Amino acid sequence: SGHSVCNIALPSPSLRDLAKWATTTKNKNLTSTNIDELVLLAGSHWRSVSTAIDKLNRMEVLGVPGFWGQMGTDYLTKMSTLHRSSVRLYIVEEYSRGREMALANHPEAQIYINNEGSIPPTLAFALFRGSGKFTPICDFFTNSLHVDATKQLECCGVDFDRFKAQQGLPLLGAGIIVRLPSDYPRGAEWFQALTLSTEAAQPPCTQPWFGRISGSVQLCRELDDISPTHTYHPAGKTHPWIDRVVVALSPTHEKCIVLYHDKTDNNLTEALESLSKAAHEIRKKCTMDILCVAQVLQNRTTLWNLPKFQFPLVVINQVSLKNWYRATF
Repeated sequence: SGHSVCNIALPSPSLRDLAKWATTTKNKNLTSTNIDELVLLAGSHWRSVSTAIDKLNRMEVLGVPGFWGQMGTDYLTKMSTLHRSSVRLYIVEEYSRGREMALANHPEAQIYINNEGSIPPTLAFALFRGSGKFTPICDFFTNSLHVDATKQLECCGVDFDRFKAQQGLPLLGAGIIVRLPSDYPRGAEWFQALTLSTEAAQPPCTQPWFGRISGSVQLCRELDDISPTHTYHPAGKTHPWIDRVVVALSPTHEKCIVLYHDKTDNNLTEALESLSKAAHEIRKKCTMDILCVAQVLQNRTTLWNLPKFQFPLVVINQVSLKNWYRATF
């Protein structure tokens, strides 16, 4: 964190700078994957970058598990119990209430954050890896090295929801806006209060929700047995209309089916059309609320310029991406 050594905001190191460094050091065995790992786990924090470069240069550690083990341990052994607790609570509260409120309640976290308000990923991993039976935070960072960008996006989304379930966080973090149809009977605050069952932290159910039957896409599972204790992520390479599902709960334990469509391009129209088809098909079989989430990373459409949509909708794109994953993730 630059805060501990100077009072100006330094630019984050770029991948190009790191690649240049890798080719000019004595370590000629570094691959582009090694550099990607360094960028991922250092999290654009100057202190983390310098530590990781030093370890790589001396060949003390290579690979994500090695970084987690050594850099995470390096952080924790130098932190007091108070600071560990404060940083952990800051990460949780920054997601649910925003950076300003989180820092006001946990000022000890200030020296660990960068100018974007994020905690180094290795520290986040070290603080949460022993949180329970399952380790979604470990899976989240491992997914970030998938070769297939679309599958990476899906898997990161699944494990981020699992992390939220494990920590008792709301489904929608601070700053997320739900767009509602004009005649919808519920308000946005009902959706903003949704949470996930703590049991949903377990690995996802891989059974598909939709499949092609006799040439047409159809719902291929019974809705009576859908459970808030699972996230759903089909195992197949292709799955029509939606990429994953969670069943969220309101404060009064009413179920809400949350449908995700993940795209690494900018085709928001296609994502909305697919979500609409899936939601209408589900509506034929049940009366539960349905929230649609379109994650279209290259799109820049503002909420107010979206086309008409007949179901509650959240759009995650270049405009809203930081609000969805928050600074640390």
